[in-house]
Amino acid sequence: MKRPFFTVKGLLLCAAALTLIGCSQIFQSEDETAAQMYEFGYRLQNGIDCEPNPEEAVKWYRKAAERGDEWGQYSLCECLFCGEGCEKDPWESVKWGLKSAKQGNQFAQFAMGHCLENGIGCKRNLKEAVKWYRKSAKQGNEDAEAALQRLEQE
Repeated sequence: MKRPFFTVKGLLLCAAALTLIGCSQIFQSEDETAAQMYEFGYRLQNGIDCEPNPEEAVKWYRKAAERGDEWGQYSLCECLFCGEGCEKDPWESVKWGLKSAKQGNQFAQFAMGHCLENGIGCKRNLKEAVKWYRKSAKQGNEDAEAALQRLEQE
């Protein structure tokens, strides 16, 4: 009996190879914008059109962050905070989170409030924590609103 030209296993291997090739073809140049670098990191971290690769995602977030992209800075902050794709480093996390927060990123502003409230990666400072929570809450961040209410009750 003849084997079929296409086998299920062969098709799956071919699809996997095309997916990996597709991911590498999406982004091959460092001449791209910081926003495109962030987007590539996001796709790598979340496995969009490729296998998830948190370590490689962190590299691209860092490139975007160093070029001033607020989402690259925030994403790098989160990865460093959680140790996803890199070693956990709360001090460096705060450094990048603060850069993003100063650009108006409500999620980074909330993260800064959280870190300052709890003394994570920085010295505890409730006055500064409230400042960042307020900025985030003004943009509609419900977690920041809840944090403010909690701090007012203490």
